[in-house]
Amino acid sequence: MNMNADKTKYTTLNRVTYKNLRTKKLGSLISDCEDIKYRISQANSAFKKMTRLWLQHLHITPTKIRLYNACIKPIATYNMSTSGLSERALNSLNFMHRRHLRYLSGYHYPKLISNANLYRLCKTDMLFLDIYTARWKLFGHIL
Repeated sequence: MNMNADKTKYTTLNRVTYKNLRTKKLGSLISDCEDIKYRISQANSAFKKMTRLWLQHLHITPTKIRLYNACIKPIATYNMSTSGLSERALNSLNFMHRRHLRYLSGYHYPKLISNANLYRLCKTDMLFLDIYTARWKLFGHIL
């Protein structure tokens, strides 16, 4: 098997460089904290690209939720089941998810809705539950 040496990238890890590492491996950054920020920015970017679609109806529709689940959630949760995430990182993912759901359902500042009612209205769960489910599936696959 031939390997293209020009495209090969070697990375040396130690405790000092690991925290500030911006190297990508298989589409994910090696540093978990940086990867979370990158995933959130990518999901926000994809969400903004679909703004015209989201604004067609002022109320939430099953099609909006299906498109969100098919196009935006995979970007935010890609490869998250393989990394050990802190509670703060999971909360930032859930915050992004709720912000998107509030935008889809038309709830903005003057109108308030609790998180439980928002999830019930959108017929979805918290994002970290999807990550935990993917972890258990990966664990079962490995076993």
